[in-house]
Amino acid sequence: MMSFLDAFQGYNQISLEPQDREKTSFVTEQGIFCYQVMPFGLKNAGATYQRLVNKVFKHMIGRNMEVYIDDMLVKSHSKESHIQDLRECFEVVRHLGMKLNPSKCTFDVQGGKFLGYLISYRGIEVNPKKIKAIQEMSPPTTKKEVQKLTGRMAALSRFLSRGAERGLPFFKTLRKVEGFSWNEECQKAFKSLKEYLSKPPVLTKTINGREVVRISVCIGGCSECCFDYISEVTGNEDSKHQQEWTMFVDGSSTSSKSGVGIVIKSPEADYMEYAITLEFPTPNNEAEYEAILLGCKLIHAAGARRVHAYSDSQLVVSQAEGEYEAR
Repeated sequence: MMSFLDAFQGYNQISLEPQDREKTSFVTEQGIFCYQVMPFGLKNAGATYQRLVNKVFKHMIGRNMEVYIDDMLVKSHSKESHIQDLRECFEVVRHLGMKLNPSKCTFDVQGGKFLGYLISYRGIEVNPKKIKAIQEMSPPTTKKEVQKLTGRMAALSRFLSRGAERGLPFFKTLRKVEGFSWNEECQKAFKSLKEYLSKPPVLTKTINGREVVRISVCIGGCSECCFDYISEVTGNEDSKHQQEWTMFVDGSSTSSKSGVGIVIKSPEADYMEYAITLEFPTPNNEAEYEAILLGCKLIHAAGARRVHAYSDSQLVVSQAEGEYEAR
């Protein structure tokens, strides 16, 4: 059972400290005014609101509730427990004096839309509108239409198994400097993509017995992010592979060639160095992506399960953190 809640007027529910209100002053023909509550448009408004809800709902988040800024999801295993979970949520809402928007709240349902995805007892499902947008597309006739196709694929990236491989023929078309060519390879990939999306996958919980490989990516040795992926191997690895490995990656592109450099350090301080020339032209940002992807493949083949990776690309790290969104 689920209930979807939406906070009324979002940021305006957070009061400003009296001594800070004058900092929001603005001038009108009727005089000078200032905000008594946090206004929309402040750069840190979203982060401030998120910290608030994380703090007040900390005893519920992950257990029977999920919160992203002003969107809230109350989840339960049964109808009986759902009433108790809603009561627990409303007690916090009442204590804070928070207001909800009844026109955007939905109670006691089997599933619904949350953060652009369809949530149900089966797991996280892709929005049918995003699939329909690709299914109804005709074969592209210009580079702009190919860019539209790859953009729609990016929006479905977490639901596309081997998405980079499926989209490779389209990206090859975009790399051509002169003219536009939609060849047989592109048409075959386009047809295969539509067939795959006719039965889209559902994201579910991790299957027991499979191992989660943890990789931390840093930029300049300062900021850090973590992302996980599932390894198909079992967990019967020796202690060496369970220790932390280190990986340094860098990608570079020139007018004639592109390549990546990778240095891997084992827990025993053994170094493995790789210099790889890419067989296709690529801009510098894409070379940085190729570096981290190839590095992950190499270090996974070496048997690493805990990896600390370094990259000098702000773009790569920020997208891995989720701060930047792929489009």
